[in-house]
Amino acid sequence: MILVVGLGPGDLDGIPAVAIEAAARARVVFAPPLGAEVEDRLGAAPTELPDLSAVPDGAVIFAMDPDAHRLASALPDAETIPPREVLRNRAIGAEVAHLVAVGRRLREDCPWDRVQTAETIVSHTIEEAFEVAEAVTSGDPAHQADELGDLLFQSVFLAQLLEEAHPIDLGTVARGQADKLISRHPHVYGE
Repeated sequence: MILVVGLGPGDLDGIPAVAIEAAARARVVFAPPLGAEVEDRLGAAPTELPDLSAVPDGAVIFAMDPDAHRLASALPDAETIPPREVLRNRAIGAEVAHLVAVGRRLREDCPWDRVQTAETIVSHTIEEAFEVAEAVTSGDPAHQADELGDLLFQSVFLAQLLEEAHPIDLGTVARGQADKLISRHPHVYGE
């Protein structure tokens, strides 16, 4: 059995203890390039990850959560640390956090993004929503993913603008939406 181990969202301080324990027990260790600091933290120098069809049974593959999730998806029979659903959620969180960081960098360093306001961006948001609708009707999953990404970035960027003016960030927005949906679905979540 192959084991895929998520190393957290991508920062050195976020490597879970269970990943370090798994590295100490592993005999055959593979990983995409991790960097010397991560390898030092793991206490192992992984071999470069070969083609997935060449990974031997009993091997342990270490990767940051987004890569570990992609690897686990490509290896449906592999076990994962953390469990697949937790790894998926952590990978999504890391990817959204990366998009937020890109948005913040654009807001700071791009002359066009720097001068935008919610009022100047909202027309682009509406346009992206229409493009998502068109992509859905096209039936092309790659086109849908691309357009959903554009609309997601609009939400991220608008949340960045909101955060600059008020103590409300994307996490607060997401939490508020989750709470609202839960309260509107007592048949799923109970009272």
